[in-house]
Amino acid sequence: MDKGHPRIKSVRSSRGKPLGGFVFIRVRSILGVWHALTTGHIDTFAVRVWIAAQEVKARRCRAGDDTKPQYLLNELLGLLGTGRKCQLKKAIERLVEAGLLSWATDDVSVCTTSFEETVDNCPEWHELLACVANNRRKVPVPRRIIRCMAKTRSRTIIGTTFGSLLRGLYYRDGKCVSGGRVKCSWIAETFDLDLRNVKKARSQLVEIGWLLPGEAPQTSLNRWGLPVEINLLWGLR
Repeated sequence: MDKGHPRIKSVRSSRGKPLGGFVFIRVRSILGVWHALTTGHIDTFAVRVWIAAQEVKARRCRAGDDTKPQYLLNELLGLLGTGRKCQLKKAIERLVEAGLLSWATDDVSVCTTSFEETVDNCPEWHELLACVANNRRKVPVPRRIIRCMAKTRSRTIIGTTFGSLLRGLYYRDGKCVSGGRVKCSWIAETFDLDLRNVKKARSQLVEIGWLLPGEAPQTSLNRWGLPVEINLLWGLR
């Protein structure tokens, strides 16, 4: 899938934070948004809006207590790079109705617990949770990949990126720890995506240098998947 790209010897690294900073996102929030997508509560554009809202919040996290934040639709449109204001308003409405977002000019929340409560009796939701070990943790998602995900129109790229983050990035002892094993088949099954397209999407993530593939014998690849490291210095040119 990534012929022509060098394989790294080690697939484990750590930094205080990725280049460009990061945002903590709950595993259950990621899965909740995706469950809402696959069950028709929202569409891919709305997923991108929710992702962009993470960056909007992060930009204001260091504002002083006396600074009143202001959230404007034009900022979201700039992060998305596509779409019209009417389309954006509709996406926000659907996210709010689903319990995945709250949006006002002076306050935004990306909390998904309301949606999680509504689907708590849904067997498919618990099947999805069972796909991810330690699904109560938070993922330190690099802000640079957040901005890229917000701009892409590809559901498969977004799902493959999320899957790579869930299996390959952790926060331990005050540091972001990158490295893990992930099979394309696991991403395809968990995120309800076509396996062939997931393989192409992962190749693209390798191509841009965000994913660094490691080396492993074929028997190990078959059992546990490709060892990968998420490049915490991605974007440095």
